[in-house]
Amino acid sequence: MRKLLLATAAFAFVGAGSALADGKTVEFNLSSSLGKTCTIAADSTNLTVGPLASASAQGDFSTNCNFEAADLTLTFTSTNGGLKNPVEGNTELYNITFDGETFDSDEAKTGSVLVRPSGLFANQPIARSFVVALQSDLTIAGEYS
Repeated sequence: MRKLLLATAAFAFVGAGSALADGKTVEFNLSSSLGKTCTIAADSTNLTVGPLASASAQGDFSTNCNFEAADLTLTFTSTNGGLKNPVEGNTELYNITFDGETFDSDEAKTGSVLVRPSGLFANQPIARSFVVALQSDLTIAGEYS
């Protein structure tokens, strides 16, 4: 079966070559598709939240999508469900505000979904605001992540 397919392909190619020699043309139709994709860029990947509850950290993000005027679904998750001190086993909750919508780190443990517009024009970055604020003061010394 394989020899038959190869022989057929070779015959078709030879036939196309002789058609070109006679001054005839052969048309090739090419097609392609590009899926919807977005990138998220951050000025900094590390935010430091101070020990006081009023302390917060702000990060600047931008989203850039190759499609226009459609919904962009963002899912935020918190690995620890808060700031975790691995030595003491202590976890402190914080609030996250993204583009004016607030949810807490405990909600983010299961994944908080936000829907935002991709933008009116494709491939144009959109600035996004991201703020993290502690819900209460840190009272136990140590490193939190």
